[in-house]
Amino acid sequence: MKSAFIKEEVFEKLFPFFFVIDKDLIIRKKGKSLRKLVSGENEKFSDVFNFVRPGLGIKYEFESILEYGNQIFILDLGIENQKHVRFKGEFVANDDSLIFCGSPWVTDEEEFIKLKLNLSDFALHDSVADFLHVLKSHQMSFENLMELNQQINQKKIEL
Repeated sequence: MKSAFIKEEVFEKLFPFFFVIDKDLIIRKKGKSLRKLVSGENEKFSDVFNFVRPGLGIKYEFESILEYGNQIFILDLGIENQKHVRFKGEFVANDDSLIFCGSPWVTDEEEFIKLKLNLSDFALHDSVADFLHVLKSHQMSFENLMELNQQINQKKIEL
């Protein structure tokens, strides 16, 4: 049986925030959208990202990350990057490297705007776009409700 592989441009489309680290934990490749947030070349993983989850027990070592490979990882960009953003995803082993497949963990529209990201930076299947649409419609509903409440209060004063 022949092993299947995926074209790089297809992989980029599915996981635009991916990165690949080698055995020495050097980031060797980054997805197009991640390059907007992390622009350097061949950085050490530990200089760019901090483990949030898993927390206790994991080390900045290839084998340790591999050992925790069946868990969801949450990573923070390091302080040097001047951008506070969290990533949620998983590490997948690939020969002598690990591939992180995930995306930014965006919790509000302001954070999204501050990062200078666009919806087109995310894969179509990513739930971030849906989440941002829900947030926006809740915000619009709240603003409409506040405006209506203000109009009602004004009418009461006039009467």
